[in-house]
Amino acid sequence: MWTSIAIVMSGLLSVGAALPVPPAPRVMSGPVSAEVIAGASFDRIVGTARICGRGATGLCAGRNINVGRVAYANNNASLFVGYQTTGEWYIREVQLEVVADPSEFPMNANGSPKIGEFRFQETFETPTQEVIFHLSLSELGFEPGQTIYVAAHAVVVRIVGNEIVQEETAWGKGTRFGGGSWATFDDFRLGLCR
Repeated sequence: MWTSIAIVMSGLLSVGAALPVPPAPRVMSGPVSAEVIAGASFDRIVGTARICGRGATGLCAGRNINVGRVAYANNNASLFVGYQTTGEWYIREVQLEVVADPSEFPMNANGSPKIGEFRFQETFETPTQEVIFHLSLSELGFEPGQTIYVAAHAVVVRIVGNEIVQEETAWGKGTRFGGGSWATFDDFRLGLCR
């Protein structure tokens, strides 16, 4: 079994440049196999599924810069987690972990999360403004109606005139992990479709 991940690419284009061809789907190997797909927005992908629950939190870079949002949605079979940046901000890499209890996040001895051990990760040669993870609830061991915990980390860049002028670490807003880090996680109650 595998968990699919939809990676949505919004490439950087100069005026008059040709639209990039979306990469072909591919299967990632690692702790969880994943199919990587490019080419649609969070609302478009979620709009094709019967959704029972929705939520969102801000995506905060450098502790206090609002660069976008992390959105959640589910039906009885799937969880969707979408990273979306706005304005001049783009995503260079993402790390995502979803667990049934905060004690299940991979942590180091000082209480900070080990993002290198998050199960879902991707790096982008060309920064993007939208990344969507489409995950199977059953493969994750989750059930509709359950509260889950989401740690959404990203490396974001600010691009002005096709040049990167700033790079920051970003987290989906929520509860601090503790330790010496400002890392955070959010909770989301999975909706139940009836």
